[in-house]
Amino acid sequence: MSLHLIRKIEALGQSLQTMATAVAHNVAVALDAFFAGNREAARRVIEDDVRIDRMEIDLEEECLMTLALEQPVAADLRFVVAVLKINNDLERIGDLAVSMAEETVSLPDRTHWAEPPMDLATITRRVRWMLSESLQALLCRDEDLAERVRVAEEEVEEATRGAQERLRSWMIEQPEVVPRGLSILRVLRDLERIAAHAVNIAEDILYMTRGEIQRHNRPPMLQ
Repeated sequence: MSLHLIRKIEALGQSLQTMATAVAHNVAVALDAFFAGNREAARRVIEDDVRIDRMEIDLEEECLMTLALEQPVAADLRFVVAVLKINNDLERIGDLAVSMAEETVSLPDRTHWAEPPMDLATITRRVRWMLSESLQALLCRDEDLAERVRVAEEEVEEATRGAQERLRSWMIEQPEVVPRGLSILRVLRDLERIAAHAVNIAEDILYMTRGEIQRHNRPPMLQ
């Protein structure tokens, strides 16, 4: 590998890590803002999406230039392809952070709203764990950690389905909570999608390190 390609690969990795950090921060702020009803924090997430989009475009252009000019092969080619794919997943996660922030901004004051009949905090923590660990696996090229993120997806899907059913029953029994119930349903949908993107990132890490395409080969839940 030429010295120039080595530097290009290092620069791509650093740019991807910078974007990953920014996206993870916005997800955390958006979720905290939603549960606290903090509109100011939510607006900051929405405004910051322009920066995330710019980072995604710049990184994609760098990847395409590297492919065209450096013509990497083998592990280096897999790395650039994986960066392209992870870059797209990160941008989509950033969009989902904006979606959750918009829920906070659009709804009326929630000071007197009743609490929903499910443990939303546990689902939120699990999804945030999946995102955090997928990014840590990316930083360390940790295959075991990437596998654990993949395994966690089914758990999140089951927990989300249960929460959605309880929310629907809650809204039927208490029509006055429908605005909040619908808002929480939308955030649950966004959380489930963030978990799916975290799994995509984990699978791209495995492609990067093993050269194996993991899509459509999801593992069973750990016992």
